[in-house]
Amino acid sequence: MGAYLSQPSTVRCSGDGVGAPRLPLPYGFSAMQGWRVSMEDAHNCIPELDSETAMFSVYDGHGGEEVALYCAKYLPDIIKDQKAYKEGKLQKALEDAFLAIDAKLTTEEVIKELTQTAGRPTEDENEKEKVADEDDVDNEEAALLLEEATMTIEELLTRYGQNCHKALDMSYDHKPEDEVELARIKNAGGKVTMDGRVNGGLNLSRAIGDHFYKRNKNLPSEEQMISALPDIKVLTLTDDHEFMVIACDGIWNVMSSQEVIDFIQSKISQRDENGELRLLSSIVEELLDQCLAPDTSGDGTGCDDMTCIIICFKPHNTAELQPESSKRKLEDVLSTEGAEENGNSDSGQVGLAVIQTPARLDCFLSPLDLRLSFVFFL
Repeated sequence: MGAYLSQPSTVRCSGDGVGAPRLPLPYGFSAMQGWRVSMEDAHNCIPELDSETAMFSVYDGHGGEEVALYCAKYLPDIIKDQKAYKEGKLQKALEDAFLAIDAKLTTEEVIKELTQTAGRPTEDENEKEKVADEDDVDNEEAALLLEEATMTIEELLTRYGQNCHKALDMSYDHKPEDEVELARIKNAGGKVTMDGRVNGGLNLSRAIGDHFYKRNKNLPSEEQMISALPDIKVLTLTDDHEFMVIACDGIWNVMSSQEVIDFIQSKISQRDENGELRLLSSIVEELLDQCLAPDTSGDGTGCDDMTCIIICFKPHNTAELQPESSKRKLEDVLSTEGAEENGNSDSGQVGLAVIQTPARLDCFLSPLDLRLSFVFFL
């Protein structure tokens, strides 16, 4: 799982916002390095990507923070630059943008920027692949996530009921041994070892970066062993939807989807001494503390970087908030933005939600083994 600090870094980047006038989406976020020697997560909270669109995302780097930071800095504009986006074809725009930013990481100009961000010399290109040792999700849970990811919203509501407090998974973790993933990996000339790793290295099958695994010149980028093509799932919001959670595996490796939803639901209606609802960021901070391991003597669970965003679909404690109030401004945290990818090292995994009026939510798990988002049903 990589080297750890002697004591966890519990300094948080936290903040809250109320959304935009046409998209009033109260949100709160928090990020914490924890036991890791460096923070490899990044995120976006953009309540007004345009007049009808909001964007929230979490980027989980592995082997370094540079690609995650690069995505946080550039992906929003790359999405808006896509021809499909300008034509109102959001799903196509998201697919094109992910492939486009992945391709940019191989250009000389971007490699130079990323290398400078990483603070290491450019002659590291032949350095051995750095691979994050991620914990595999439980096979039974993975099978359930896969099944639910292929179900329609109506089928999910039939299964769990309109009025239950059931976490609805908007994505599932891609694993190299999954049938679709395995077929693509083999077709690209790769293999999956018994421990679920592509060519004995990465234990994930979709990511932005990791171009060491994308060198088959006879195949397009989306058909390489490691693909940057996102899965997209669309949900039309109704009054039954209360909030969504986007988080990295520093959360999901510790708590299940349902446990996270239950935790937040138990806090979201609490009020302070002044009778005001709790800030969403304070709930996220408590969630991060809940997931943080007391020490590093175990299997690594609770020792990863943690980032989480709660987005409410109904008004929440907005009276005294400015458009965004933050204990530590996101711009400060991303002041070193300009991530990196040395052709075959650091890479990023992405969970992203794009919300459009009138109340249409485009959610997708981008290239990665990162569970994307969970919508809570009343």
